[in-house]
Amino acid sequence: MRRDVWGLTWVIRLRSHYKALELSSQKGASVKLYRHLPYNIVLDRKVSPQSLEVIGFRDGGSLATGGVSKFQHFKNYLKYALPAYALNPWAEKQFESLCSDKYAHKDGKTTVNVVSWTGCGAAGKTHTLGVYSVLWFAADIKNSAVTLVSSSKLMLRRRAWNTVASVWHDLQKGPYAFGNLVDSRTVLQATKNDDKHAIFGTAVQGGDLIAAIENLKGIHSPRLLLVIDEAVATPAAIWETIPNLKKACQDLTIAIVSNAVSKLDNHGRCCEPLEGWNSISVASEEWTTKPIPEWGLPSGRCYHWDGHSSPNVKAKKTIYPFLYSYEDYKQSLINAQGQQTIQMWSQDRGFWPPQGTITSVLDEVMCDKYDVRGRHVWQSFSKKIAALDPAFGGDNCVLQFGEIGDLPNGRIGIQLTGHMLINADPTSKDEVDYQIARKVIKECGRRGINPEEFAMDASGTGRGVYAVIKTEWGDCLRVEFGGSPSELPASSQDNRVSSEVYDRKVSELWMSVREFVLTEQIKGMSTEAIIEFCNREYCLKNRKICLQTKEECKKAIGHSPDFADAVSVICELARTRLGAVAGTYQKQSDRWETEAKKYDEFYDENDIATSDPVEEMQVLE
Repeated sequence: MRRDVWGLTWVIRLRSHYKALELSSQKGASVKLYRHLPYNIVLDRKVSPQSLEVIGFRDGGSLATGGVSKFQHFKNYLKYALPAYALNPWAEKQFESLCSDKYAHKDGKTTVNVVSWTGCGAAGKTHTLGVYSVLWFAADIKNSAVTLVSSSKLMLRRRAWNTVASVWHDLQKGPYAFGNLVDSRTVLQATKNDDKHAIFGTAVQGGDLIAAIENLKGIHSPRLLLVIDEAVATPAAIWETIPNLKKACQDLTIAIVSNAVSKLDNHGRCCEPLEGWNSISVASEEWTTKPIPEWGLPSGRCYHWDGHSSPNVKAKKTIYPFLYSYEDYKQSLINAQGQQTIQMWSQDRGFWPPQGTITSVLDEVMCDKYDVRGRHVWQSFSKKIAALDPAFGGDNCVLQFGEIGDLPNGRIGIQLTGHMLINADPTSKDEVDYQIARKVIKECGRRGINPEEFAMDASGTGRGVYAVIKTEWGDCLRVEFGGSPSELPASSQDNRVSSEVYDRKVSELWMSVREFVLTEQIKGMSTEAIIEFCNREYCLKNRKICLQTKEECKKAIGHSPDFADAVSVICELARTRLGAVAGTYQKQSDRWETEAKKYDEFYDENDIATSDPVEEMQVLE
């Protein structure tokens, strides 16, 4: 019989009951190979049973390895490597999904396998991926590289990297010891100083993003494993590096994991069913996913871990202590109290809430219906405006740009034209407040935006930035999220003032955006802002609309809703200083009157009374 071994074809003459095989090449050269039982794996050397399992896992399992699957080899490998590891039913299925090549695609010389997970909190997702990453890498350290992507350095260390370091230390006690751990850099090298073949922990928040992109572009290895943890918070720029990873790669596995937040975010896109969202429900456990061509992602397989179907819940007692528990399940029922909440869907069900079941500020159907991503066509005038949400403490500092103008239907419209993140330089001698304020002034100046056309959140730590901007630039609009609602009209459909409708200022700010959406007066909203608006809930409390607290919202989406905050501030600027009201029709004469009032201060009363109307019009233009 003939068999390929490391690219050489040999004629094999088997002698029954012998482990040693007598072989000869077609040119007559002789060599001794060894058949290893029980799998009949033929190698040119004798290897231990432990190494045999690694080879079977690495090479994929086949008839050449006794018909044993890659997953079964991995389980045996796991037992040898981590004998104390407790394999629960969910972890077993998670490992099996990573080992399966059933849904892999061939892209040139590269085999690409995309595995997406969505699930409840305490599903063991990140821990399983940490264990798998180390064992996958250890199976062939000279030809492999792993990148673990997380939102921030803090979350990276708390989650995936903590598991990687722990597993590596455990391996040092047994037959699979290898490598050099550089914990300060979150790098586990195959050998000391080898930054080509390693496990890399990478953060993508703020200033770390550019470095993460460059690191990913520089990774080229025959075997690559890319693990994207907290995928909802991973910027599109990271996904766009995937086509580059395929270069010189033969085996690329991409594992994507997060709690479900929005069908619109990057995690939701990766989990979207091939047959559409209507083809699955919360009872669905797995499905084939749509490809995403712009990221080089072929279709893959998504797996859903529902807390209400946890092994502990099925057993009606907590058997596996680190998994979603029976107590968690009972508490979720108490917390919900018959109401469907985003927190419950994300953290307990691990699934996207059905449309219409959640009282969120916006929902995805509403955003599509009223075209919040679209663009306005102005009737006669528009002007540039901007707003800032100066978040601190790891949150995003968002500078939102826009325009305000008149629409053909007589209403005032808001067009969001883009945003940018303002980052402080830790090496600068200037205080953070001054750095942010001066960058904002510079960027607004470049766009021809005056202080009167700018607003910012001056709550809490934002007060310092506001003080610098007011002193060095001019009198911009100060917005206090924690203050009381205004006396402005709630909307054209509600004659009451905002203080009678909303419980506090932040509720007025966010719900005003909703009113502008429903009257199609706001366009150009970013995906980040849409997701945040769609995942912050409100309720009626003491006959007033009460917005979910920021802390509760952060628990639901995993980060502060800074992009939506910036949009709400720009809407407040339009309402407060520029006369926009959701749904209100303004006659042409009213609009010119609003514009003219802003220029009255440049003239005395006699000048205005005697001036030529044509000259006034030229000044306004």
